Amino acid sequence: MATFNSTTYDAQVSGKLVLDQGVVKSTLHVATTTFEADATAANSVINLFKLPDNVVIQDVKLYFDALGAGVTVDVGDALDADRYIDGANVAAAGTNNALTINGQGYRIGTADGDDVITLTVLGAAATGTIKAVCIYAM
Repeated sequence: MATFNSTTYDAQVSGKLVLDQGVVKSTLHVATTTFEADATAANSVINLFKLPDNVVIQDVKLYFDALGAGVTVDVGDALDADRYIDGANVAAAGTNNALTINGQGYRIGTADGDDVITLTVLGAAATGTIKAVCIYAM
């Protein structure tokens, strides 16, 4: 069995990298919200959170009622509608914490418009409770 090093580990042990805030020596923060969808039309955008610049996203989770047949949602921002969650099936009640690879570790403030985390309703109108949790490091 072999042992491998990540690029971050190699840079750290060679003294070429000091990890900045949001990667190590960080404090985790949690933002939560609830939205009551009442026949919220497909392609509607719901603003969930406005986050400060330089925070690093660690996780985004959704909890939801059965929102309706054919309903899916994306969670992202104005620049990338599915940066965090892509096409979550929310027709039946449940949870989704399938954070995309591009969303995990994303630093807010990288580009204008990425500081508001949004949920987009897709497929059909949604009715029911949506709860969202965003865990980020400062």
